[in-house]
Amino acid sequence: MVSFAGARQGVEDLYHMFDLTGLLLDDVASAFHQSGTNPYLEDLHSLDKLLHLEIPVRGIMYNNLKNVALGAKVGYSVDIIRDYDNLIDRNAILILLGGRELGYIPKDIAQLIAPDLDSGKTVHATIKSVVPGRVPNVTITLSF
Repeated sequence: MVSFAGARQGVEDLYHMFDLTGLLLDDVASAFHQSGTNPYLEDLHSLDKLLHLEIPVRGIMYNNLKNVALGAKVGYSVDIIRDYDNLIDRNAILILLGGRELGYIPKDIAQLIAPDLDSGKTVHATIKSVVPGRVPNVTITLSF
């Protein structure tokens, strides 16, 4: 395991262990320094805690996704897939309802689930609640 305890030590580790140099070394080092702490990781001992959370669907207000959200009903299954083309969040996880984009899993939770999806693990989700409004508020629950 690589230790990135200090900024200088972190850059040296990247250089020696991964043969990174030049602009690539600068970019990777910068990304490590900009990384924040995920509050879900502080007390998390297993993903079981996430399985019982009601997770809000994010992004419904964009791109007319509210039209898809209006068709959401409690108990409907939704598909959870990685969105590798997302430029905003490298861990982005898309939520599909009937093959149509409903929204995204919040960033802090996607950070925890993305590695499982990347390794081939199947994550299932079900709509837990739908609160109608100008922009519907939809929550889901996860299961593995």
